[in-house]
Amino acid sequence: MRKSSTPSRAGVKVSAKEREQLVDVLRPNIKQVVQEGVDKYIGNGTRFLLELLMHTEARELCGGSTAAQRGGRWCVGALRKAPD
Repeated sequence: MRKSSTPSRAGVKVSAKEREQLVDVLRPNIKQVVQEGVDKYIGNGTRFLLELLMHTEARELCGGSTAAQRGGRWCVGALRKAPD
């Protein structure tokens, strides 16, 4: 393998033959790589949905009003409503 002629890159130039040898040695499992990506994507979406649901529940428990409508007071504690 030769060093790259561009100093800003931290990689090396690999010929087609060397690339084939590396693929043979590493043998990436494409199915596993795709499955992990899909699992991560679904996990992130699920976490986002749960955060939205928790946020909505907290707003409902706090009376659904904004801090400005409560005179600048914030709802403290998820199980009680802010005083009106």
